Amino acid sequence: MKQKMWNLTIRMKKNDEIDGKRVETLIMDLFEKAGISGATAWTGVDGFGKRGKVHST
Repeated sequence: MKQKMWNLTIRMKKNDEIDGKRVETLIMDLFEKAGISGATAWTGVDGFGKRGKVHST
């Protein structure tokens, strides 16, 4: 059985907050309430995009 899957990338700074709550926690709560079957939040240390710009958080 084939299933359609999506990959969503949201970039934020590690200390971003809304009303005193961490953004990644709010997003994970939203996904759970929406019935999303799976989600993972992880922290990246370094990376780069196709334009060669280095990103680090």
